Amino acid sequence: MGTTKGNIVVVSVIKKFQDKVTDAVIASDLRDSKLVVAVSGGPDSMAMIHALQMTRSETGLNLIGAHLNHRLRGQEAHTDATYVKSVLQSLGIPCHTGNIDVKHHANKNKWSIEEAARNVRYQFLLEIVKQTGSAAAALGHNADDQAETILMHIIRGAGLRGLRGMSLHSNRNINGSTITIFRPLLNVSRTTIESYCSEANLQTRQDSTNYSPQYFRNSLRLQLTPEIKRFNPKATQAFSRLSKSVSRDFSLLEKLASSSLNDVAKISSNKVAIDLLLLDRLDVALQYRVLRLAVEKIKGTTEGISLNSIEKLISLTKGRTGSCVTITGRITAEKYYGHILIRLGFNNSNALEQAFEETMINLPGTTSVLGWNINATIDTTPNNFPHSHPGGFHTAWLNIPLSDPELTVRPRRTGDMFQPSGMGTHKKLKNFLIDSKIPYSHRNKIPMLIFNQKIAWIVGWRIAEWAKPMAGEQSWKLTFTKIGANHPLVKDLKPEPLP
Repeated sequence: MGTTKGNIVVVSVIKKFQDKVTDAVIASDLRDSKLVVAVSGGPDSMAMIHALQMTRSETGLNLIGAHLNHRLRGQEAHTDATYVKSVLQSLGIPCHTGNIDVKHHANKNKWSIEEAARNVRYQFLLEIVKQTGSAAAALGHNADDQAETILMHIIRGAGLRGLRGMSLHSNRNINGSTITIFRPLLNVSRTTIESYCSEANLQTRQDSTNYSPQYFRNSLRLQLTPEIKRFNPKATQAFSRLSKSVSRDFSLLEKLASSSLNDVAKISSNKVAIDLLLLDRLDVALQYRVLRLAVEKIKGTTEGISLNSIEKLISLTKGRTGSCVTITGRITAEKYYGHILIRLGFNNSNALEQAFEETMINLPGTTSVLGWNINATIDTTPNNFPHSHPGGFHTAWLNIPLSDPELTVRPRRTGDMFQPSGMGTHKKLKNFLIDSKIPYSHRNKIPMLIFNQKIAWIVGWRIAEWAKPMAGEQSWKLTFTKIGANHPLVKDLKPEPLP
């Protein structure tokens, strides 16, 4: 269009830009919502909040500005804050400001400056969203930022999740709270944004740190991106197409993984138990996705779940029963016979009962040993004892002298032998525990009832052949229960089933 029609050109640039922003609001189902808008004072954020304000008659948005001083640029940052407040005031938009020492947070949490700035910024926005009851926080990421993000993920070896880049709208978990992020400029190029600012007569600020190659994203923007555009001048559009294509495929795979997880696992609020036989029937690619999704269910977010974490889980599925690995943070996984259990707040070192000395049992009476109550009385042996399922009983009747016996309880010891009921010979206790498919991490938890230095009862599992009582005769009845719990100790002793 020629220069003689300059006014038409101006109207066209502004209208097209504002139409794209309006379309993004509608696509994200944010019409008539309260929206927090992050405004740094740069071209992206100034164009974004201006367009959002100018199209309120179509979108019905109620805008709230938010500006954070990261304390990284001294007086320059203070000037930016003053400028943003004055512009928002002229637009009739309320402005919330913050002042946070990013370097302090980086040092305290061992984050990079980029990571610290991002984390404190999201936390700042989350607080304003909560305070104002807003539906989402709008960020000014554009199509060039999307290309840079995908490049960063490629260099770091990301999978399909990383190749998607950023989304128009997404949820982010921050310390247990969720914030919805809205990026109305994600499909708009930086050049188009600068043209809009020029045509709308928007004055913008420039962040001097954007030109420092010490930051990873800046290095890509300043050094790598120009080289890529030598090979493909429309590289930004190409990365945008890549993001959309991968997002479609990723969405399908996530649906398949979600369906498969329901098929192979049982899920509760803080743990997921996965059947290994069913998992093994899945394609390897789905196995990875199912395991990642299982961890995500517990963690509540995809953040911090690396490929290395999932590789650990894959190795665990093929490893030794009783093995335990830390996935991320407080989430661990342990392999049982036939399944793995992924859970929160579980630490393998705490899974074993604290070591305790051999303790004499009061006969008759109650004995408390490290969280257990042991009740001993003389009773008539029922006809159906000891015909109980292995790992399924917490009460036993024992054929030991009724008068002044010495009965003790202790954990297993190296070299212990045991004669299981129904067997005429002894076997190593270790072999009995293995044959009973008791996970390694549970074996030190199981109390051994000792009479005459021999194991009379592996509590919750089996009594000794020589300790079997006669039905209808008097014998010692012993019951183990967890102190302060309504359920028997056996629930802690037997291999944990699928919940």
